[in-house]
Amino acid sequence: MSANALRPNVLFLSIDQLRTDALGCYGGTSSRTPHMDALASRGVRFDEAYSSAPECVPSRATWLTGLYPPQHRALSNQLPHRIPGLSPLLYRAASDAGYTVAMLGKTHYVPQLTETDRIHVFWPYFCTDPVSAADRWRAPNRTNESTLEGLLVRAFEAFVGYARATRPAAPWFAHLSFVNPHPPNLCANLPARRAPLPLERVKAPRTALWFPTVKRNLDAWKQRWVGYRACYGATVEYVDDMVGAALRRVDPNTTLVLLTADHGDMLGDHGVGQKGVFFDAAWRVPLILAGPEVWPRPDGVERNLACGADVPMTLRRAMRARLTPGHAGVDLRFSWSQKQTSECRGYLGKAQMAIVNRDSKRVFFDRNSPHPSLYFDRRDGRDVWEEHNLAH
Repeated sequence: MSANALRPNVLFLSIDQLRTDALGCYGGTSSRTPHMDALASRGVRFDEAYSSAPECVPSRATWLTGLYPPQHRALSNQLPHRIPGLSPLLYRAASDAGYTVAMLGKTHYVPQLTETDRIHVFWPYFCTDPVSAADRWRAPNRTNESTLEGLLVRAFEAFVGYARATRPAAPWFAHLSFVNPHPPNLCANLPARRAPLPLERVKAPRTALWFPTVKRNLDAWKQRWVGYRACYGATVEYVDDMVGAALRRVDPNTTLVLLTADHGDMLGDHGVGQKGVFFDAAWRVPLILAGPEVWPRPDGVERNLACGADVPMTLRRAMRARLTPGHAGVDLRFSWSQKQTSECRGYLGKAQMAIVNRDSKRVFFDRNSPHPSLYFDRRDGRDVWEEHNLAH
């Protein structure tokens, strides 16, 4: 048996701005997500997973490099630098390991990938400006199959056929990167025959903790965000259909699937829209792993912490691919009975950092920041909604 035959095909499914509790398998009750729930039921759901940053560019740069923002230097969407010469990046490492490689969908890497990164099939959606480019394939009245995600699923199917035809003895690695449910204009650009969720299924934002001005207009704030959440939830259901369509193109016995998000979405909680803060709604992410060599956990749930660099470490270890010097993280496929991750760290900009462990979460700001530091008690499931700041 060849060395390639012993390694799985690898599908890295990333979904932009997917909030953890939008999935049924994470306790969500608004959206119906049967395909992502089914993936979790045959694999492992990581209950406490945190990205390296609650924004696109720094989180994705960690996937690419295996390093955290202070090392790769893409500190935020506004500071989108990545140190040149970091090697090998994720896709180059996979190619050098003998994989046929595709990057399909949103990249948001800065600087953008080049020919030396060795991608056999490369279909970037947009690089750095989602506001101007995100609606190109999200016009209203498109069917599921002709939206951006529908086109990407068709491209993924074509890639699998290409890989089998051109390099039948080699495994393949595909990063299938969906944009939805990233704003803008989720309500206006729902696919054809899809309506916002019924409002009775939608929960209002939690009590504002962050911006005092919101507290003075709390009812209007909640009403606005309930309507938006109905559109966000409907978009999540559509994305779940596209995840199901992609998974139907692969053999679950020979394909390792890792599904996660770069960050979540506040959806109005604490008076905050979108991301860029270290509340769980924006920083915590869904993470599901299924396929060959994934060790089962009791009831299919891993409750130890999983951190941002664990995602690229798992992908590279599964492919037996080289690591970037200084690559952080652990291989999530295996049991952590002997080595548990005690904490995750997140970074944003030059002056914001967070540390989360099983007992607490601390968020630190530069002394010139208008925001106070945060400290939440997480012991025994306390303060799940992070409404009581104990920092003084």
